[in-house]
Amino acid sequence: MASKFRTRFFCLVVSFSIAAMSAHADNGSVRPEQFTIRNFIKQTALHLKDNANSLNTLVSNVSVQPVNRVCVCEIMDLMNSNENLVQVAVFAEKVNSGNIGVNYQLAERSIKKERKRMKEVYFDSIKTNTKLAVNTNCKSLYNKLKKTNPDLKLYEILNADIY
Repeated sequence: MASKFRTRFFCLVVSFSIAAMSAHADNGSVRPEQFTIRNFIKQTALHLKDNANSLNTLVSNVSVQPVNRVCVCEIMDLMNSNENLVQVAVFAEKVNSGNIGVNYQLAERSIKKERKRMKEVYFDSIKTNTKLAVNTNCKSLYNKLKKTNPDLKLYEILNADIY
């Protein structure tokens, strides 16, 4: 009876070992490659043997889609007894449903709620330096702000659609 279990266990270990040795995600490495839409389209086009010119056109069209979002940003200084954080940005993003003023107000309201939570739990003092409201997504706004101000720190990008 014991030899039967040993045999089964040995077969199980051998099969898992073979499966682990043969499972490779990217050129022999055991970690997967970063997924991007551009790589996905290129691999799809290579698989379907598409024309390279139409592929580049497709990739550029996918990359430059119009954004139907509004973003509100608040750059602030945060202080507590242990730390002083300067130039911290909190973003709130909302899908533009047509009335852009209401969308800005809802995004700003979500930042106010987050600011209240931050003050209750983490920080003794919060000082607002700058407020921005733009008609774009928050990731691109953060990248633009980071280029002009390399000391800028991202606290969070809030989804104002769920508040």
